[in-house]
Amino acid sequence: LMLQHGVARASPRERFSLALALVAPAAGIGCFMLFLWWYVGDPLAFVHIQASWGRSLGNPFQNIAAWLPVLRSNKSPMAMFGVLGLAMGLVMLLRRQFGMGLFSLGVLLISASSSVLSLPRFFGGLAPNSIVGAQVLGGGRIRFWISIVLGLLIGLVGAVAWMGGTQILA
Repeated sequence: LMLQHGVARASPRERFSLALALVAPAAGIGCFMLFLWWYVGDPLAFVHIQASWGRSLGNPFQNIAAWLPVLRSNKSPMAMFGVLGLAMGLVMLLRRQFGMGLFSLGVLLISASSSVLSLPRFFGGLAPNSIVGAQVLGGGRIRFWISIVLGLLIGLVGAVAWMGGTQILA
C-alpha cells in the first residue's frame, strides 16, 4: 500500500494510518503470544502445534515442487493451487498492483512453508486473486464466456468430489 500510495505525498493523518497498519499485525501477534504464554506456558504454541498434523516449517517452493509430479497423490491438486497463486501474484506485480501482489504472495508463501494442504483455502480466500482473476478473464467477450464455462465445470467437479468423499478435497 505504501508503495502504491507514496509516503512522501501522504498527509500526516495518512502517514499515521499507514504506520498503524504496519504496527497493528505485529501487535496482534504479540498480544496472542502473551496470551499463549499466560494460558499454556508456550508463546509459540501456535507454531509447535503444527507437529500434530505432521507439518514443519520449510522452503515453500520446495513444498510446492515436491508434490507437483505426484499425480496420484491427493496433494498434487493442492500444489497446483500454489503454482496458480504464485502466477497470480506475479501478474499483480507486473500490472503494478504492488500492494495486492505482495500481500497475496506473502500469504501463499507463508501457507506453503508448512504444507500444501491449505493452499486451496488460502488461494480461494484471497480477495486480490479474485479481483485480478476477474480483470484478466473479463477482458473480452470470448475470455468472459470461457471463464464462465470453466468456473461452472470447476464448481461441478468440486461439488461432486466433495459429496463423493474423494481424497482430493480432504
